[in-house]
Amino acid sequence: MRARAGIVLTFGIVAVGCGSAEKPEGDRSAPVAPAAPATSGDAPPAVPLADRYTGTWLRSDGAVFRVEDDGTRVHGVLERDPNERLRAAEFTLAREAGRLRGAARLTGDGVEAAEARWELEATPDGNLTGRAQSLWLDGVEVVRFDEDPEWVSVGFEIAHGVAAGDEAAGDEATDDEAAGDEA
Repeated sequence: MRARAGIVLTFGIVAVGCGSAEKPEGDRSAPVAPAAPATSGDAPPAVPLADRYTGTWLRSDGAVFRVEDDGTRVHGVLERDPNERLRAAEFTLAREAGRLRGAARLTGDGVEAAEARWELEATPDGNLTGRAQSLWLDGVEVVRFDEDPEWVSVGFEIAHGVAAGDEAAGDEATDDEAAGDEA
């Protein structure tokens, strides 16, 4: 039995060191979703996707993405990662069976770009939730288990039509409008 160690790259680096390309077993240092979360399978999701997801996406770990959506494909680029685990990240997702499915290309410190699958579905509040494929780092080599992938649960809050740098400006405008209404 091998102890699970390694660096998990789904959206960033969260654990360290691994000595083989075999799938690690045992205790996990990063939370990992079950192998078959709600986004897997052929059953239609409970909530239909929105027409567009253009805007700023705030991931559950604080990373911010600038996203464009043409109604068929959703493309996002990392604007900032407050945890400084990623140097760059980019994803392209397609609408498939009521879900957004595709891949993200991630680059961390000292690690060449690696690709991980993402599967997302809409939530009743207009946001997205789903799963991302885990990647393990063995030294500088990225190990991905395509036959039996591990998944990490993810969530995104969507600010439609708001650019990543405009979030604070939008809050100020709302405060100014509120002050004008009181006068």
